Amino acid sequence: MRRLRKTCVALSMAASLLQLPVGSAALAGTPPQDVGQSRGSAQQTSDVTAQPNVPQNLASYFIDPAGEKQVSQKQLISLLKKHIKYVFVIFNENHSFDHEYGTFPGVNGIYSDGSKPRSAANTPGFNQTYTDNVSGATVTVQPFRLGPGQNSSVMDSIDHSNTGMIAKYDVVNGVPQMDGYSKREYQRFAGASGTPAAAAQEEGTQFARLVMSHVDCDTIPFFWQYASRFTVFDNIFATEDGPSTPNAVAMLAGQMGQTQWVKHPYSNASQSVSSGGLTYTLAGPPLTGDPQPFWGSGLDLTPGNNSGKPPYVRQPLGARGAELPASGPYSVSASLTFASLPLTFQGKKVGDVLAKDPNYSEDAADIEMDIPYIQKFGSQPVNWGWFQEGYGLEATDTGGVASHNSYVSHHNGAQYFGYISNTPGITASMHGLTDFFTDMTNNSLPAGGVFYIRGGYTDQKGKTAVVTDSNTPADEIAAIKAAKSGDDDHPSYTDRQLSEAMAARVINAVASN
Repeated sequence: MRRLRKTCVALSMAASLLQLPVGSAALAGTPPQDVGQSRGSAQQTSDVTAQPNVPQNLASYFIDPAGEKQVSQKQLISLLKKHIKYVFVIFNENHSFDHEYGTFPGVNGIYSDGSKPRSAANTPGFNQTYTDNVSGATVTVQPFRLGPGQNSSVMDSIDHSNTGMIAKYDVVNGVPQMDGYSKREYQRFAGASGTPAAAAQEEGTQFARLVMSHVDCDTIPFFWQYASRFTVFDNIFATEDGPSTPNAVAMLAGQMGQTQWVKHPYSNASQSVSSGGLTYTLAGPPLTGDPQPFWGSGLDLTPGNNSGKPPYVRQPLGARGAELPASGPYSVSASLTFASLPLTFQGKKVGDVLAKDPNYSEDAADIEMDIPYIQKFGSQPVNWGWFQEGYGLEATDTGGVASHNSYVSHHNGAQYFGYISNTPGITASMHGLTDFFTDMTNNSLPAGGVFYIRGGYTDQKGKTAVVTDSNTPADEIAAIKAAKSGDDDHPSYTDRQLSEAMAARVINAVASN
């Protein structure tokens, strides 16, 4: 819907012990971000604006950004270093801002520029059209709300592939028209021409509408409550126009492998490799799809051991069929070799830490100049952790054995880097989700640092999907509960109430400690 290309990819929220008050102008005074033109012809007049109609129970905490003291970027950085000891990044999957917060009061959303209503004519992509293959009629689809009466907590996943998103943007002379969403979804099932089968026609019609749906506070009340009390970023765009893996990697490295491709352009060409009776497609960077991590795949020859301790521990892959197909081709990313935050987090000890990588000559070949650069600042290491459901032993596992049943391995950006996956001193920072709650309970989380938290295919508490439409047939309820009980908010296999509950457990654990 936004004139700038807005994609349906992983959203994240960050919570720190320095909580920003409603309407906080924490970013005021910093150079304006390159967010381009907002919807229609309205221009953003300020980096931070006040939420309208602040409820009385929040008024005493409200700070109007217009009245806050302006600080320089240098001052801001100094304040951040002084006051913020922890950063927690909680990932949620594959919902756009417009879909979840497009009707939130005061945001640059679906029907408003943040201060006043905006007409459909001035909202790029508001009207979507496609040609019905059966009737030949032109069908128009506009944004509409889904609520609990339509089981809005459980949704199917629309096409968010790189090629799919490009088709939806419909870029003409360098300007995205944002009008190909419904057309792409309809044709994905019903085809571009010809008479589709009845089931394909019905599915295409449904998905052409689903892609234009949005929800609000009655579907995601926790998320809307957090948004009403803290700071909402309504002009935030994904690094990569595509699915989860590239953006999970970019969260750690600010890119998806462009610098690696510049050094090794040959790696961009997919290569077929056979190992253990399976055929693998080795996908080179920059990443645009969801290949599995090289480390842990059948191409990873790192020896494992039975102790579960370094130095040789193979990375896990999820146990579900989507993660481990019975036969090839099995898409695997080439090992990523460019710099990332976990590398810089090692500080002045980075050389000593990486020296214990048994595959150092290959893993560190492209960061040999980064290592002395990091060392010269003499910075102390920064604690970090990647806590992802299913990576390790979870509370839902039995017999003291990690099943990895809930693990979505292509969501683990850290696992794609050889110097992370193979270096004991860095791999030690990768954990299952239960470990996070255990550390919080035992006060054993490191003193300060950056911590990433992700859910997975199943719920941490072992709960199943919540069906909110009382008229849902029994067979559909059973199918929903069987298919949609994950807690990372990814459409197709999660329930949004379970996903909100997982995020709330993390936030409550942090806020109450």
